[in-house]
Amino acid sequence: EIQEKLTSTKEQPSDGKIVREYQKSNYRADDPETTMWKDIFDKKFTGTIANDIYEAKVKVENLRTEIQIQEQNAIKFTKKEEEASSSVSGFSDLDDDEQLMVNALRQKKLDQIEEFNKATKFGQLKEINRQTYTSEVQQKCHTIIHISSDHLPDCKHVNHALAQLAEKFPTVKFCKINYLQAAEGFPESMCPTIIVYSCGEIVGKFTGIMELGGRQFTTDELEWKLAELRIVTTELESNPAPRQKIDDWVKDQM
Repeated sequence: EIQEKLTSTKEQPSDGKIVREYQKSNYRADDPETTMWKDIFDKKFTGTIANDIYEAKVKVENLRTEIQIQEQNAIKFTKKEEEASSSVSGFSDLDDDEQLMVNALRQKKLDQIEEFNKATKFGQLKEINRQTYTSEVQQKCHTIIHISSDHLPDCKHVNHALAQLAEKFPTVKFCKINYLQAAEGFPESMCPTIIVYSCGEIVGKFTGIMELGGRQFTTDELEWKLAELRIVTTELESNPAPRQKIDDWVKDQM
């Protein structure tokens, strides 16, 4: 086994004995003096090899570097806190009117942050039921309701598009509800139906897949329709909907 691992050997007579010289060059770049024989010996009798030690040293150096970076970041953060603290303490010399103005500006900023947090609390397609329907659509925001049937491919296609728009426009609430939960006797044949609310008032309605642009409609087409209702602000420059396909028109007439 050892003989197979030798990189090269040659025999020379010396005092009647055979001398084997092992080629050591280029075996280990990190330690040119280490031979394959030494690695085999260490692995067999000590349970480790020099390469393991080298890798351990590299890990220690990487860890030391990471700790140094963290310490530097901590120092920078502490300096920023001290600067912020000193800037705040500078307001102590203000008179009463100036202090009131500063406090008012602070409160206004806090109110803006709170409004922003409330406005961006949606961001996903939410499933609702009959009990929560009214409270969901009466909130002071734009609300999109998709009345759907879970097993219809058209409804699945609409849900996929609405989920993308919900992520793109987090200030608009996007919801879906099963047609059995929407209203008593609501026909499945009217699915998918999208109802658009603004602060509790209906501002738009799309009944059936054809009013949404046909079975091949895109998310951009739906975005454009909502932009026309002033529900979202789009970056699209023109209506992306192609001319109505003949096959969709035929299916709608059947």
